[in-house]
Formats: sequence, structure tokens, C-alpha cells
Amino acid sequence: MNRALQAIFAAGGLLLSMAASAAAFGWLVDLPHLEGLDPPHLLGYLARPIGTGRFPAVVILHGCTGLSASQVETADRLRNWGYVALAIDSAGPRGMTTGCGSSVGQIFDAHAALHYLSRQDFVDPGRVAVLGYSMGGDAALRLAQNDGVPSEFEERFRAAVAYFPDVMPRAGQWGSRR
Repeated sequence: MNRALQAIFAAGGLLLSMAASAAAFGWLVDLPHLEGLDPPHLLGYLARPIGTGRFPAVVILHGCTGLSASQVETADRLRNWGYVALAIDSAGPRGMTTGCGSSVGQIFDAHAALHYLSRQDFVDPGRVAVLGYSMGGDAALRLAQNDGVPSEFEERFRAAVAYFPDVMPRAGQWGSRR
């Protein structure tokens, strides 16, 4: 299946998820991925507070079953609390229906979202957090430690929230236990 058709199916699935959340306040965005990485573009749901000025922001990473109405609702709730929220679809643009049992590159997707948000005139680039569910929670923990994050990235997340991550440390992941 070609990439354009995959993107159409992914956007369609995201729209259906949004329709399930009757009070959606945001819109779909197509944002560029980091240079040289596939897919070249990512899809996301962006919810922005009403008003002017620069707002703190949150990048939302889904679990292995992909972006769902739950992440859209979280983005809308954060918007109501005064945050810009960007829920990233890491599976759909890759033509995947699930990321369970694999790594779909959420760390790099999160950095692409951070880079995108940092260049928006309504986002305070020094106040961007990452929030992840399950598989996305694992990525959020790694991002909090700058684990696997190339040093040439200018932006850094200032906070991380992980819901239901795999908390069993891997060899050397969090130092030694004494």
C-alpha cells in the first residue's frame, strides 16, 4: 500500500476516534518528522486554549493500540486547563494498526512534536512536557532521562508523566541497586 493511501486511512481512523469524543476542541495537524526519518510526516490532534500569549504545552504519546478517543479527550481536558496539547499518532502514519510488541519510534516522534510546538507562536518552548500511556509511558520515562535522545536536539522536555509504563528496569537502565 502506498504512503498516501496509508496516510488517508490513518487520518480516517483518527477522525473516527475524534468523532467518538463529541466535544472535541482541536483539529488534525500534519507535522514534519525529523529530517531523514520515516515516515516523513506525522499526524496529530492539536488542542489549543482560547486566548493570546504563549501557553505551556504537553505532547501526548499513546499506548501500543494506537491513538484513541482517550488521548483526544486528554488533549481537550488539558486545553481546558490552559495547556496546548498535541496527541501524536505514531502507528497510523507507519501503516500499523498496533505497536504492541514493537518499538514504533515514539521517542523520535515526541521530539518531532516538541520541535513543531517550540516553533509555534502560541507555545512557550521552555515549558513543554510529555505524557505517555503504557508504551508511550515507557517513552516518556526514557525522554525524562534523555535516554536515546541525540545530543544535537536543541529542545528538551521539562517534565514527564507516565501512565502504566513497563516499570521493570532493563539491564543498566536506572543504575545499579544497592
